[in-house]
Parts: sequence; C-alpha cells; structure tokens
Amino acid sequence: MKTTVELPDDLVRRVKVRAAEDNRKLKELLAELIERGLASIDGARRARRLPKPLRVGDAPLGIDEIESAIAEGRD
Repeated sequence: MKTTVELPDDLVRRVKVRAAEDNRKLKELLAELIERGLASIDGARRARRLPKPLRVGDAPLGIDEIESAIAEGRD
C-alpha cells in the first residue's frame, strides 16, 4: 500500500543512510522499524495488564483468602 507521511528531515536522512549501509530498500527498512516499534509497544501493554483474579467456583478470591492460604502452606 502506498501512503504519504511527513517525517523530520534528519530522521529520513538517518534511515536512508542505514538502508544504504545495509544494502536494503528504504521501504523494507521502514516497514521493519515500524514493526519493531509496534511490537515493543504491544509488549509493554501486555506487561501492564493485571492478572485475572483467582477463583474458586464462581467466587473470586480476595486478598485475605489468598494470604490465609499462603500462611497455611508455610506451616
């Protein structure tokens, strides 16, 4: 797909130099860099998600029940 994006001149120069150094097409390098950036963002979002609550039957366990179970396991 073709699209037009305005980027800072210095950034475009740096990417063009990198593409030339790696003997790659500019569009291939840009696609790779965008993919890496999105993967990094997605990874950070996944890391921030809270875990699902523990459940016994239909009821979620509260912190008191979890701490009590941990304490019982240490005895």
